[in-house]
Amino acid sequence: MIYVQVPFLGRPVCISRRTIIARFWKTVRLISPGAYPKNQTPGTAHWLFEKENTYGGIQKGVRTRVASSIDHHTFEKNRGGDRMNPRYHAYAPFYERHLQRFVSMEVVLAEVGILRGNGLAIWSDLFPNGRILGFDIDTSHAQDNEPFLKSVGAFSNDNVELHTFDQLSSDAEYLEPVLQNTKINILIDDGLHSPESIIRTFHAFKPYLADDFVYIIEDNPNALTCLGKDIDGYASERVDEISAVFPPEQEGLFS
Repeated sequence: MIYVQVPFLGRPVCISRRTIIARFWKTVRLISPGAYPKNQTPGTAHWLFEKENTYGGIQKGVRTRVASSIDHHTFEKNRGGDRMNPRYHAYAPFYERHLQRFVSMEVVLAEVGILRGNGLAIWSDLFPNGRILGFDIDTSHAQDNEPFLKSVGAFSNDNVELHTFDQLSSDAEYLEPVLQNTKINILIDDGLHSPESIIRTFHAFKPYLADDFVYIIEDNPNALTCLGKDIDGYASERVDEISAVFPPEQEGLFS
């Protein structure tokens, strides 16, 4: 580990070398005029970023309307539409790397934490023959935003479903009638980002993961540590605040 002096705190904090490198290149992207190489091939970083912009880009101040009874962030304002943007999370290259092998397949994709549905619109375009499942404790923001998304071309494939899901409860039983014998190829957790929600969500969905899958967890640099022994036997990758879990057979793709 490397100790770095954080001026505004006045004390050293312990930051890994990998995190420092990732944050350095993220800063470089912020000041670079061409953040992603221009490539309109579906699933590339540029394509993902352009789609995010088409479907509304940054969404700020989206207030929580419904929360779990044990969630302490009931009145929190949320931000979305920033996962691909190189000036914010800059996750597009990570998504490109992990989703490319699924493009053109009839995948089942489940996203937990959908906010206003911008991500679902992207996934529907990327996997036009797939089944796209959106889970959230409150789907009303996505429903309210649906007319706008459709007005700019979203959901023409008619392959998106919305389902209510509480990450902090034992909703594994609720998933049975929704998924039945379905196996999920791509699972994305962009929900509460807390350790408890990450663990509970993985436990709920794990029985429904396909043999070849990727499980992507956003906005928590310690997600893999949270899952601990639950992901023994799987391969994983973390870049700054985004992580992926996948079968060991796929590990060579990302080395």
